[in-house]
Amino acid sequence: IIPMGAVAVRSLLGPLWREDVGPIGQWVGWKIPLQRWNAWVVPNYHPSYIRRAENQKEGPAIKLWFEHVLSEAFALSGRPWQTVPRYEDDVTVIYNADEAADWLRSKVEAGGSFAIDYETNRLKPDYKNACIVCCSVCWHGLYTIAYPWVGDAIAATGKLLQSKWPKIGANNKFEDRWTRRMLGHPVRNWVWDTMLSAHHLDNRPGITSVKYQAFVRLGQEPWDTHIKPMLQSTDERGLNRVNEIPMRDLLLYCGMDSLIEYKLAELQKKEMMNGKGN
Repeated sequence: IIPMGAVAVRSLLGPLWREDVGPIGQWVGWKIPLQRWNAWVVPNYHPSYIRRAENQKEGPAIKLWFEHVLSEAFALSGRPWQTVPRYEDDVTVIYNADEAADWLRSKVEAGGSFAIDYETNRLKPDYKNACIVCCSVCWHGLYTIAYPWVGDAIAATGKLLQSKWPKIGANNKFEDRWTRRMLGHPVRNWVWDTMLSAHHLDNRPGITSVKYQAFVRLGQEPWDTHIKPMLQSTDERGLNRVNEIPMRDLLLYCGMDSLIEYKLAELQKKEMMNGKGN
C-alpha cells in the first residue's frame, strides 16, 4: 500500500496511529510492516508535489527521494509476517515480589542481554516522594516480565542492573538516573539506546520515541492510548497520576515497553550492520 500525499497518509495511518500524524516528511520512506492488515505500507509524496518542486532548489533531491521510495516499495514481496505477532501475549505480569525476584536471579545466572523499563510517579527522581512504581525486564527478546517495585524484587533488580550482562533501553539516562537515586549505583554495561540509535539512523524530527519506532519498524499500533493521560505531568515538578492506573494495565504497558525496546534494538543493529531497513 503506497499512500501518496498528506491526505492519503493521514486517512490511512491516522486511525491506527491515534495521534496527529503531523508532517508527511516524517513518514515518507518507511516500510511499515503493518500488523493489522499484514501488509506493507510505504508512504510517499504526492506526484503533484514533485511536479511543483521541479523548479525549486531542492526539486531534484525530492524527485530522487520520491523515485527511490517507489523503487523500495516495488521491491517488497509477500506479506511482512508469516504469523502476525501479539506482543502483549508475550508479557507475563507477576504481582508476587518473591516470584519476580526468583525469575530475575535465574536469568542473571543464565546470562544474556536484557532490556529494562521503569514506570515512575514523576519525570525526575529528585523529590522526597519520588518513587518507581513498577519495572519490566525482557530477557533475550524471548521472555518478558513486569512486576511492582516492592519487596525482594527491588534487590533482585539491583543485582541484575549491576551484573556484567548487556543492557538495552530507550533514553537510558532516565533509567540510569532513577537507578542511581533509588539503588545507589548506576546501571552497568549499557550497550544500546533505541532513542539515540533512531537519531543516528535517521535525523528527521519526531521519529525517535519507542512508540513511533515500534509503529514504523514493527507495525505495532500504540499500546498506551488508554493510560497516556495519566502519565503526563500535572505540575512543574513533573508529578503524574500513575497511581490511578489499574496495576494490571500499568504492568502490561511497562512490559510492552521493554519487550518492544529489545525488538527495536535488534532491528536497528541489523540496519547499522547492512545498511538496509526492514
